[in-house]
Amino acid sequence: MSQLIQTPPEERTLLSVEINMATKKQHTNLNRLITSRLPLALPPHCTTPRLYGTGLLRFAPIYLTFESTWLNLLQPPLESQDHTGYPLKDLDSIHHALLSPAPDGDTRRRRPSISFRARECLERLLIPGLMRGERLKEDLGYITGLGVVELRAHLDNPVGKQVVEFREHIRSTVPNKPHLLVAYTWVMYMAIFSGGRWIREQILLAGDRFWSHPAACAGISMSGREARATTGMEFFNFKGSEDGEDIKSEYKRRFAELDQLLTPSERQDVVSEAVRIFEFNTQIVNELDEQLAGQGIVPSRNSTHLIAGPRPKQPTEGLLRTDSWVKEFKSQAAKIVGGRLPSSPSLSSSSSSSSSISTPEVVVAQQRGSVNQESESPNRTTMVIRAILVAILGIFLWLLLH
Repeated sequence: MSQLIQTPPEERTLLSVEINMATKKQHTNLNRLITSRLPLALPPHCTTPRLYGTGLLRFAPIYLTFESTWLNLLQPPLESQDHTGYPLKDLDSIHHALLSPAPDGDTRRRRPSISFRARECLERLLIPGLMRGERLKEDLGYITGLGVVELRAHLDNPVGKQVVEFREHIRSTVPNKPHLLVAYTWVMYMAIFSGGRWIREQILLAGDRFWSHPAACAGISMSGREARATTGMEFFNFKGSEDGEDIKSEYKRRFAELDQLLTPSERQDVVSEAVRIFEFNTQIVNELDEQLAGQGIVPSRNSTHLIAGPRPKQPTEGLLRTDSWVKEFKSQAAKIVGGRLPSSPSLSSSSSSSSSISTPEVVVAQQRGSVNQESESPNRTTMVIRAILVAILGIFLWLLLH
């Protein structure tokens, strides 16, 4: 039995809550970046998943690195490993072997010298069907059309300084503090269980034509793709009828058990590493932005608009046209300060056909049926009320926009 860290329940904050609180700002920022960039990789901006695959190639080495490091910590180095640290044997097979009883006399299965508590943490979170490395490789093989050897070369030598630095950070830091992997499992897998659902929904909406023969459409070699049965979206899919909800529930249950296994200093290490993971992921997205900005695909980081291409059309009438309202309020305010407030263009029967702006007083008056279109000038009381309404609404919208 492992030694439990006894902390009164009323004094202990769940580790998952601590992580979420500490990473709230970074999480919000990364979520904004991803949700604003994903449409650029889908129709009508793209007709094939090639650009989506470019983004996937940046994050695949991260999943593969921390998952292979995780498995390697629970077994001795195998002769089938190379200098990259990725086991040549697929991760799912090693995962299955670790969960199976070791046969008598199997010296290859002797475990490395990590603390018992760290081992128990890592073993508890080792849930069948959770790891994403093999599915990522299947998706990338389908999207790029690269064969196994070619794809492996790309993953072993990733593009992007930030990806390389993040991968080296994992390799140099985690073996010395195996409990840090707890942070990687929470951040990287919960991202799939939560935001990954939304991403999958968006890429599914791209349609069959978008996903049909992507490598051929992109002009890439088709070698090695025909043997694969994947659709290019296996990264976000889970085996079983529950689509991963059962795995998610089991993972969260086991993660909650870690509260009694980790020391206070180890918990702090995990929380700090979670913040670092979000920072690294954000840097990867920003670096990809810089690469693609030169191609005119995404705006520069200093751009005021997150999405490249035509801006969404603004309503031409009504209260939602905020840019026109700001100009109107400034004009009206200047006239109020000057001691005069002319009739709104929308109130004038001669200009109603040429103006596309409906002011608040027109909306209210039309609803009440109290507008007299034949009146040449409103009385003083109406002018005062109009001025007050315009001023109040102007201040309100100014606060919203600033």
